[in-house]
Amino acid sequence: MKILAFIYTFAPDGDFDSYMVEVVNGFENVGAELYVIKSNELINRKRGTLLQNNKRIDSYIKKTIEKIQPDFILSINRGGISKSILKNFNSIPIITLMVDLMFFKSSNFGEKTIFRDNDHLITATFAAVNALEKKFPELKGRVYYLPVCTRKEDFNNTIKKDINISFIGNLFGKSKKLIALNKNDKKFRSGFFKFIEEVNNSYHLDDNYYLTKYNIKDKLIAKRYDPDKLLYIAANIISTNDRIKTLDAVSDLGLRIYGPEKWYETISYSHKLASCYQFNEYIKTRKQLCSIYDRTKIGININHHQATSGFGYRVVDILASSALLITNFQEDSDFKRLFGKDHKIPTYRSPEELRNKIVYFLNHEEKRKELVAYCNQLVAKGFSFEERAAQIIQIAYPAFVPLASNKIKAKYISIPKFYTWRF
Repeated sequence: MKILAFIYTFAPDGDFDSYMVEVVNGFENVGAELYVIKSNELINRKRGTLLQNNKRIDSYIKKTIEKIQPDFILSINRGGISKSILKNFNSIPIITLMVDLMFFKSSNFGEKTIFRDNDHLITATFAAVNALEKKFPELKGRVYYLPVCTRKEDFNNTIKKDINISFIGNLFGKSKKLIALNKNDKKFRSGFFKFIEEVNNSYHLDDNYYLTKYNIKDKLIAKRYDPDKLLYIAANIISTNDRIKTLDAVSDLGLRIYGPEKWYETISYSHKLASCYQFNEYIKTRKQLCSIYDRTKIGININHHQATSGFGYRVVDILASSALLITNFQEDSDFKRLFGKDHKIPTYRSPEELRNKIVYFLNHEEKRKELVAYCNQLVAKGFSFEERAAQIIQIAYPAFVPLASNKIKAKYISIPKFYTWRF
C-alpha cells in the first residue's frame, strides 16, 4: 500500500507538530509505505495557506507522483492538492483529513467544484458530516466521521502531581487587513459584528448568505480579502474571547498555560491570567506534552468554536492520562455518541461552574482518581493511531489488512529550493 501524504505543520518552528508525527507513525505501524511532503513548502507564504501558482513545483510534484505511483493521496485540510494533480491523476483517490473545518486553498478552489468522484473527506466532528455534504453535494456519502487519536502507553501515571490545572492550546491572532477595514468603514464594521454574532449562534451556517445580508462580501472582494476566511476568523475571535474569560476565572487556583507567546498579551486584560503563561516551555514533542499531563491534576478543555459538538487532540490525550478532564458542555456532544448519554466526563456551562468543579476535585482526590480511571477506559480501545490509519486506508481500499509485523519507515520528500517561491 503506497500513500503520498501532503502534511501541513502548524508548529511555529516549521517542524511537524507532535500529533502529525504520530499520524505518520500510525501508517508506518500498519505496514503502509508512506511518502511525506510538507505542504507548507508549497504555499505562498504571503497569502497564508494558498498554494503557489508555480509551474516548476507542479512539474516536480507530477514527476514525483508518476515515480511513486501511490494507491491514494492523503491531504491535511486539502493542502497540496493543486489543479495539476486533479487534472493529471484523476484515477488516484484523494482522502482529505480535516484537522479543523478550514480548507487550504489552491488555484482551483474558485471553480464550481474541487472534488471528484473518488475523493473522500474525514472530519473529527459528527455534526460536520451533514454540514460538509450540504456545502459540497458532490461529496454525498463520502464524508466520514473519525474521532482524533491518542496513545495510552505514552503516559506515566506514577509521576508526582505538581500542577493543579493545565491548559495546552492556542490564543488566536488578529487580521491586520480586517482591522484596517473596521477602522475605515463604519457600515462594514457594523455588518462584521453582526456576522460574528450569527457565527456565535451557529458555526454551521450559510456564511455566504450572511456575508451578503450584512453587505460584507462585496467590500471584502473589493479589498482583495477572501470572503471564505471570514467564517474562520469569526470563530477564532469567539474562541479567543471564550478562552480568556474561562481561564481567567480559575487563574488563581494553580493554573499553568502552555502555548504561543500571544498568551502573554492577555496582560492588558488580566495580569493574573498572563502570569499563568509558561514562558520558554513551548510544547514541541509528544513526550513533553505527555509529561505536562502526567504532572497535572486537572486538564481543561475549551473547544475551538468551529469544533461545535466534536473535540480535538487535547481531549483524548487528557482522557488517556492521569489528569482529570473537565470540558465545556456541548449540546448533542460527540461524547454521547461515543461513550453514551450517561457518560461521567465532567463538563461546565460557565466559568463559574468550572471554578466550582475544579475546587471540588482539588479537594476530593479519591473522587478525581476514580473519574480518571473511568476516563482511561473510555479511550482504551478504538483511539490508537494505528486503528485510525487502517480505517483511513480502508475508506479507499476496504480489503486492506494492517500488518503490524511489516513496519515501513516513512520517506520524507523535500521540495528543492530552486522550485519554491522566491521572496
